[in-house]
Amino acid sequence: MRDFFRQPIFLLFIIIAIVVAVGWNIWSNRKTTPATTTATSQSSSKKIEDLTNIDPADFNEPTKNELNLAYQKAQEVNPEYKLSALEIEFDSTMKADTVVSRYIFSSEADTTNNWIFTVSGANGNYIRALIPKNDYQGNISTIDLAKWKFNYVTAFQLAEENGGRNWRENNKNLQKVILTLRNTSDNWLTWTITYYTADSTYPVNIDAYSGKML
Repeated sequence: MRDFFRQPIFLLFIIIAIVVAVGWNIWSNRKTTPATTTATSQSSSKKIEDLTNIDPADFNEPTKNELNLAYQKAQEVNPEYKLSALEIEFDSTMKADTVVSRYIFSSEADTTNNWIFTVSGANGNYIRALIPKNDYQGNISTIDLAKWKFNYVTAFQLAEENGGRNWRENNKNLQKVILTLRNTSDNWLTWTITYYTADSTYPVNIDAYSGKML
């Protein structure tokens, strides 16, 4: 038996075993490399979440809560105040935490001022102010809440699908977006989504009830 281990045939078996082991190791590494590369690629191409692709339904409850709080604070100042406009503003990152919401109330008895409730999307802090109509929003009529069917995220995404995205891609220096919900002169409740650069604007008008472009 000892002589067998000294035979060339045994040494050949050893060499073949080593070659097979090395080859198997190389093949295994090559097989796993694409999976690692694919995982890295998928991770790097993951969508950045912002107001263009976030689920609008996630904002239904927060918007309702903000509106209720705005009404509560408005009634404390003047029971005759009614919601007459809503303005949403965010910067070029289009992140939810950059949103500033302004709920504008008016009263037929007050022909001079509008009352504004402003909320920060970053921390929920708010401020209240009485502002002359001539300085902000002008004469506005009460919103019929039954005509308000979708929140600002849906309005923005509709605007994106109807010219807004193309406009942004051709105007890389976007500064901000402002959405305004208010009645038109013929009492039609409308979302107006306006894109701003340093030297130009692009508005999109949407029926606040049906979502149709106007």
